[in-house]
Amino acid sequence: MLNLATLGSRSWPRRLRPYFLAHTIIVKNNSPLGRVLLNPEASERLIKWTTELSEFDIQYQPRSAIKAQSLADFVTEVQNSEPEAMWKIFVDGSSTRLGSGIGILLLSPQEEKMHLSVRLDYKATNNEAEYEALIAGLQAARHVGAGRATFHSDSQLATQQLSGTFEINSGRLKLYAEAFEKLKANFREVIVQKIPRAENQAADELAKLVSSITPIVIQQPIEQVLLVAHVDRMEGLTFPSNWRTPITEFLRSGATPSD
Repeated sequence: MLNLATLGSRSWPRRLRPYFLAHTIIVKNNSPLGRVLLNPEASERLIKWTTELSEFDIQYQPRSAIKAQSLADFVTEVQNSEPEAMWKIFVDGSSTRLGSGIGILLLSPQEEKMHLSVRLDYKATNNEAEYEALIAGLQAARHVGAGRATFHSDSQLATQQLSGTFEINSGRLKLYAEAFEKLKANFREVIVQKIPRAENQAADELAKLVSSITPIVIQQPIEQVLLVAHVDRMEGLTFPSNWRTPITEFLRSGATPSD
């Protein structure tokens, strides 16, 4: 191994002789090259190589180990540090004498728009409809594979309660907030922001439209799912089992559907 290292030290000066004659040469190697070449008991071949190299100003230094922190910094630097792009999701709920509905506008990082509207099959209050919209927006975002999302709602109450600014006094709304937090755990980041109603026009129109007619989905359709909806079930009231029952049970207790 030492002979190979010494051969390397001997071959490069021959090729770049004019350059190396004008500069000091520092050889970093963990092999004791300097001691080997200056050893009087070295082989005749090594002595010959030493003579050839003697015209150069060569300094032999040990190769220092890379410190752990330096290596970690290097790995961090070369890795792709760009965070996952954020989805923008506009939600709104509507409750009228004809019924209740929610409207959702999903805006991908590539500015692709997806509209979703769902008619609730029970009479919700305005605040419950707003929570339904936020929860449905979370599941829709999960459905399309979003990892980070900002939710825009014009509901002062829902946004402030979810951020912890307002206390939740209603038992029913607490159930909605708990369901939202459970779904939120599936994302890397979720931000809920209050926006003026004028900036939430698309979701608002969808919610109002669907609250008075049958369910519709326009543009790029995605799966329609009624999420918590009957929070009464969480309060111990009995309702007939249907396709929503496994979803409600999962949101309430984390129980996985059997099939």
